[in-house]
Amino acid sequence: MANFPFAEIRTPGNGVRRKVPQLFHTPSIRNPEPMLNPADVEARIERFPHQCRDAGLKVTHQRIAIYGMLVSTGRHPTPEEVYSEIRTQLPSISLATVYKVLDQFCQHGFLRKVLTETQVARYDANLSPHHHLVCSACGTILDVKTEGAMEGLSVSAENGFRVSHYDVIFHGQCAACLETSRP
Repeated sequence: MANFPFAEIRTPGNGVRRKVPQLFHTPSIRNPEPMLNPADVEARIERFPHQCRDAGLKVTHQRIAIYGMLVSTGRHPTPEEVYSEIRTQLPSISLATVYKVLDQFCQHGFLRKVLTETQVARYDANLSPHHHLVCSACGTILDVKTEGAMEGLSVSAENGFRVSHYDVIFHGQCAACLETSRP
């Protein structure tokens, strides 16, 4: 993950200045990062303190930094990758704090946890309806829109089961791995 600079913003309500990650886009050649709409990212970062308070969470610089980093990237980082990235800006943060904050964010619906076939947790700040493509060779995770793909599936009616949510993960090989594996 790329190192990112911090910018100061004034949080709505109390006007406290906070350091948050500046928006960035640094794709790698192997795993291109989708371009995010900077206005959407900035709006999400600005709403975040309100969301924390509504969820009963304190607004801390660690939470703001972790959330800002996650919404500013289209990637699906592991807790260790989040820790490595955030630690450059917050040297005193611990890996345990990162794990705790990520779990809290998932519990309160700020993030989605994506489990791969290796069962390594990856985190996704994209909360719009979508599924994932996971490369079995390199571990890249890509978002895929699947509007209407699950229409007509009547799991609840058939089994008397109330579905609260579902995740679909497609496994295969990404374009980069397919290219390198060709003779």
